[in-house]
Amino acid sequence: MCKVLKVSRSGYYKWLKSRVSKRLKERAKLLQRILEIFESSRENYGCPRVYAQLRAEGWTCNYKVVEELMRMNEIRARRRRSHVSTTNSKHNYPIAPNVL
Repeated sequence: MCKVLKVSRSGYYKWLKSRVSKRLKERAKLLQRILEIFESSRENYGCPRVYAQLRAEGWTCNYKVVEELMRMNEIRARRRRSHVSTTNSKHNYPIAPNVL
């Protein structure tokens, strides 16, 4: 089987015995918490606010790690549209009478 897959026997057995690293476990927990914060904010919080919330809760993590996890999992804040006023009611023009 190793010859077909073109890998060494020692490499195969090392892969077979390998376990999930401590760092990956911590990042999985961190990602779960990031998703909870993101969803509780109704998908409005971006990376800076999520990071600030994590730090306030006592998580020790790097801003870039939070940014990377959000980017890799396609977690993006919804952009708010600014309100554009299309009516100017404070003008000095004559108002047409209501003939209906």
